[in-house]
Amino acid sequence: MRIERTHWLLAGWCVSLAGAVGMRAWNAIFGPLFYGYDAWGHISYVFFLDMFRAIPYADQGWSYFHPPLHYLFGWLLMQAGDPKLLVVGLSLLGGAASLGVAALAVGPIRRALPERPGLALLGFSAIAWLPVHVYVSPMPGNEMTATFLAAAAFACHLRNECRDAPRLSGDLATGVLAGLAMLSKFTDAVPCLAIFALTGLRWLRSGNRRAGLPRAAARSLAIALPLLLLAGPYYARNVAEFGTPLVTSAAVYDVARIQGEQPPGSREVLDYLRFPLAMFDDSLATAPHMLRAVWPNTYLNAWFDTFRESQLPFPRNMIPHPFIHQLTILFGFLGLVPTLVALYGAGICARRAFADRGSCLDLGMLVLAAGTLAAFVLFSIRVPTWAALKASYLLNGSLPFAFFMARGAASLARRDAWLGALPGAGMALVALATFLVMTSGLLLRRDFDSQQMVSVIAHFGDFGPTRRVFRVDEPLRSHLEARAAAELYAGDPAAALRFYQHASRLPLRDPAQQPYYLNRRAVAIALEGRHERAIRMLDQALEEAPDFVEALVNRGVLAARTGDLAGAERDLRRAVELDASLAPAWWGLAEVLDRTSRSDDAAQARARAAEVAAKPPRGFPHGVGNGYLYDSGAGQRFMLRLGASGTLSLYRPARARNHPAR
Repeated sequence: MRIERTHWLLAGWCVSLAGAVGMRAWNAIFGPLFYGYDAWGHISYVFFLDMFRAIPYADQGWSYFHPPLHYLFGWLLMQAGDPKLLVVGLSLLGGAASLGVAALAVGPIRRALPERPGLALLGFSAIAWLPVHVYVSPMPGNEMTATFLAAAAFACHLRNECRDAPRLSGDLATGVLAGLAMLSKFTDAVPCLAIFALTGLRWLRSGNRRAGLPRAAARSLAIALPLLLLAGPYYARNVAEFGTPLVTSAAVYDVARIQGEQPPGSREVLDYLRFPLAMFDDSLATAPHMLRAVWPNTYLNAWFDTFRESQLPFPRNMIPHPFIHQLTILFGFLGLVPTLVALYGAGICARRAFADRGSCLDLGMLVLAAGTLAAFVLFSIRVPTWAALKASYLLNGSLPFAFFMARGAASLARRDAWLGALPGAGMALVALATFLVMTSGLLLRRDFDSQQMVSVIAHFGDFGPTRRVFRVDEPLRSHLEARAAAELYAGDPAAALRFYQHASRLPLRDPAQQPYYLNRRAVAIALEGRHERAIRMLDQALEEAPDFVEALVNRGVLAARTGDLAGAERDLRRAVELDASLAPAWWGLAEVLDRTSRSDDAAQARARAAEVAAKPPRGFPHGVGNGYLYDSGAGQRFMLRLGASGTLSLYRPARARNHPAR
């Protein structure tokens, strides 16, 4: 009988592991490309690293507040020069990190329940087949990389803490992993704090506090030292620049605008107590009964992609779709058994940790789970929108979830054999449904690639997909402007102007973007040779935004081109006063100074232009100002460069892949 059980267990491991690996690899390689939370913001970070060989500052764009480690993997992939390899490689990295978290869950379960080897498989599967892990894995963002490194740090600390005599070498290893985690995402501060909290609680419960204090202090220092050495410089730069180590994207105008437009706009105590049964009838995150139901929203998002950001073949807007609700309800019901078993197991862990002063595993998992939930609550209060209720913000609770499930399953099995089989059966049903529904093209049709993929390809110099996807009959202004930008970069300002004209017939998403639009259109007009008309359009942009620095540069360059040297110098000097890092302003100023016989000043301006052109840019938006074709916002920082012979060209950053500097 023991041999048969061993065979069944081995078969279970083979099925679970092979299925989880195969599904993630298939979705990454053959599934739709470039879907996920803020996908473009994450990929533009990689572009910034590649173009400028520097880490962007936190105020420079959508995702630039993140630390750089995850994006350095993307930079390595970029060196192959293949846009698909970049996107697929990041998806494979996410899948590997997700499975790494599942593998890390096995160790604590085996140490806690050595007599029940099947529970290690249950814990592994609880993470490997948890839908939020599956649908987040192919996303290009840093969630999975950060989750794995944080889980590795915490698992390393648990293993060391559970020794009869914890080793300083183990603490140093924990500190290294914690430092890498903090270089991936600043929210990994929660698991890092949980590590120190567990060390402190274990010391307080030791019964010999005075004698153990030096050892506890030495161990804490051994963890903190490599953490600070690795992650400290990045966060110190934030402190020096912004006065705080943790800068979020909420300080970015576009982020604040979008968050301000999303309901409900505030949080109340009752929001954390509401559990409307209508969640199993209308699961839409923006439904009236869901807006103020924090945990139901988050629960459904853990068991199904209610935000529709993954590879599933459904519309990526929030229009109700009956099939989506049916699948959400199905997964919501399937997730009830694992969730209830995990909650039951958490109660058992709490009882064991309270009763046993030497408790390590149970106490540690409770500390990490409590910290993860508390951080989520604080975040949902600070950002009181429906979009903030993503289960991916709870990924640091993966290890506790698996451990609690194992504890709950073990207790149920001691009560009744059939009852003990319920957690495994429930997780098996979840795994089967996840495999069938979330494997791209298996039962449901393979969806098309994200339209933003054309912007990724364009960054590598191929504008063909942009031209095929974005045509004159596009109903979205941002798509028309994406096509116009591609034509500008490809050197066809007349074609760009046609698309800008079509775009002008559609309303702007935000009226504050009007000066940016006028500037982009003026650049196209100027490159087509109609300088006076372009100047009038820039005048209009500067009437609405007097300190719009790109418009000042362009009007100054055009004024110099048309002979108004006094006006050109006035605009260009004002531009460098507002932003001294703009090379086109210095080049234009140098030409003006040359033409007014101030050769020494002109030489200094040229030297300054060369100096700032060699440095990474500062300032919002995105610091890049190139390759950001998809959105019609301020990301397209088009500026003109005046050549020595009076020629005009579009300024291109020196290391841009899709267009060499001129």
